[in-house]
Amino acid sequence: MLALLAIGRLVHPGLYERYLKGLLDRLSALGVVPILGPGLALLVAFFFLPILVLVGISFQTEFAPGTVTGLTLANYAAIFGDAYFLATLGRTLGMGVAVAATALLIGYPVAYHVTRLESPRRRAFFLLLVMVPYLTSVVVRTFGWLMILLQNGFLNVALRWAGLTEEGVKLVNNEYGIYIGLVHVFLPVAVISLMTSLGKIDPSLERAARDLGASRLGVLRHVLLPLSRKGLLGGFLLVFALTISSFTTPSILGGTTEVMATAIYTYVGYLTNFNLAAALAIVLMAVAIVVIVVSNHLGGGRRGTV
Repeated sequence: MLALLAIGRLVHPGLYERYLKGLLDRLSALGVVPILGPGLALLVAFFFLPILVLVGISFQTEFAPGTVTGLTLANYAAIFGDAYFLATLGRTLGMGVAVAATALLIGYPVAYHVTRLESPRRRAFFLLLVMVPYLTSVVVRTFGWLMILLQNGFLNVALRWAGLTEEGVKLVNNEYGIYIGLVHVFLPVAVISLMTSLGKIDPSLERAARDLGASRLGVLRHVLLPLSRKGLLGGFLLVFALTISSFTTPSILGGTTEVMATAIYTYVGYLTNFNLAAALAIVLMAVAIVVIVVSNHLGGGRRGTV
């Protein structure tokens, strides 16, 4: 409900003052414990405890539920001492950066356009268009891209018809297919994050900059980008985290091209090496946390100026 009201603030700012602010005031009057207690209990039970169990499994020599078979660093040594695992980790992180950067690059003008619409109905319509992909399963959308990108798919047929290639371009069972599919899947996430930031920028600042002689590029560089820095950083980190943990799209479009999520699935589902799979998951989570902390520190350490 709160999420819907927050999105509604983008569509109609009066909704915030009318509903959301009053609701938050009533909740805050109850105190901290009644509000945070149930949520913290759920987090401990269904998030922190499973992670602790996963950490314990990653340090064991064999997987035996409910028992400790012996602690070892062999699983982590195998990961950091094997070129295959290092290449998979590097591919996953590189994919996360590429997908996040592309989603922000495409989503920025879309978010700017939506937030600058004066009509609440038009804002609601375009916001609905942004969210429409999430009304369909990610599996269906990914198989749709598979039909488009196959050797005899729509894209290659069009390229051969236009005379741009004779054999077609291989865009599935490799990193290119994963990249295209993930950008499509997470583009709405980047747009919503940017809309939240861009919607807070007063349009009069842009008009003032133009009146003072700034070009459109100058307004973008010296006004919009610095003031929307938090939205850019938040959108990047959110898309990055979602990308490196994605399984469905890489498994369908990537084929034998492994990322960390598909490698973990292989070691659990096919090789039944739960200990190494747990270590892979912990390494991926640790690297993601480090990237997020460092990015937040660097992003918070610099202030944009108008």
